[in-house]
Amino acid sequence: MNLSINMDIKTLNKIKHYAKNEYNQAKDKYHDFDHIERVVKNALGITDRLKFSEGFDKNLLLAACYLHDIVITKRNNSNFLKKFYNHIFEKLLNKKYIRKILKNFSLPLNEEQILALTIINHPHSIPYHSLNRHNDLYSKILQDADSLDYISLERTRNFIYGKRKILIYFFNIYLTWIRKNIRHFLNIQESLDQLKSI
Repeated sequence: MNLSINMDIKTLNKIKHYAKNEYNQAKDKYHDFDHIERVVKNALGITDRLKFSEGFDKNLLLAACYLHDIVITKRNNSNFLKKFYNHIFEKLLNKKYIRKILKNFSLPLNEEQILALTIINHPHSIPYHSLNRHNDLYSKILQDADSLDYISLERTRNFIYGKRKILIYFFNIYLTWIRKNIRHFLNIQESLDQLKSI
């Protein structure tokens, strides 16, 4: 696959606008546009700490950040069993539906392939430890940026809003353990440095 690409800012802005509209319509407090913007910020922080060889396209990474939860958002449902199904099978659902969504943007084939692969690969670092250590850099960075937001205070507040005290108690124990062991759920060592700034 040719990695010598350069997504133009007009396409990136079109993707961002589309994503913002979809996330806002869904009204999913776990996958809202605030979460997406935090993932973008984390991804930029990680890339600032890395040295890239030619061919890495930051705009393409940002496009992946904007679209990484779009399939789950479009399948949003208040039914607990359906949400659980979407969570467990997120990777397969991404694989099935993401290319259809990407067709909205008339992307060159190489950009579409990288975006699809990155989005398909991003889930399940936490808690399943399904990492991208042997995959491409886009997949590694997106997954780490998303994992860092998983333990952010903003995301925690969204989870506990309206929940029962017993559920909050166990969730806080779980998150405390994840935070202490976050290095085991990340692909890139430099991602740990980004943790200090969030």
